[in-house]
This record gives sequence, structure tokens and C-alpha cells, in this order.
Amino acid sequence: MMPSDPAHTPNWHADGVLAAILRTVNAPRPVEIDGPTLIAAITQPDGESQKRWRPHVEALLDEVAPEMLHRWVLTGAVDFPQLAEAQRRWQYRGRSAEWIDEMAAFRVAQTAAADLAVH
Repeated sequence: MMPSDPAHTPNWHADGVLAAILRTVNAPRPVEIDGPTLIAAITQPDGESQKRWRPHVEALLDEVAPEMLHRWVLTGAVDFPQLAEAQRRWQYRGRSAEWIDEMAAFRVAQTAAADLAVH
């Protein structure tokens, strides 16, 4: 099930993944972001969120370890194509940028192959 599916409610606290991510992105910042707001900033940023949450999104893309990002994807809260799109939308490429792009391309390729097999 895709995270964008409204019927899917991600388990925000699976294995403490979101809590660990929020500790990292909120650590040095005077204003904290919560899980749902972080997801919205990644998947549906608007002008206000891009001003207010830029440091948090940049920290997510640069300071959160790839292993933790992968665990987050496994919870169903986000997927790799969404993270790759966030990099483009926010015009920011952190330390995990190439890895995120590779994982997103792999996911897209798997989905396309599955679609071809069905038709």
C-alpha cells in the first residue's frame, strides 16, 4: 500500500523510528516540527512550510542516517520517490541524496515492471 493512499494510516512510532528522526531534525532548532507536519512538508510543501520548515527538511535529508531513512520508509510513512521528489522540490541535496535517488529509481523500476507483468 502506498503512503499516499488515504486508507493507509502509517504507524508513526514503529520501532521508535519517527522519534529518532525528530530528535535529529529538531535538536539544534528553536521551533520543533512534529511527525505529521514533517510528512506534509516533504510531500505537500507550500510557501509557508518552505520558509518555516526548511532547516528541518534539510536536516532530514543531510543529517539523518540512510539506515534510519530506510527504516522510516519501511514504516509506510513515506516512500523513496517522495524523498527524492522532496530533494528536488526543496532544491537541497544532502549527504544521502545519491542513495535516495538510487532507491527511488529502484522502486519506480519495480513498480513499472509489476505493472507490465499485470497487463
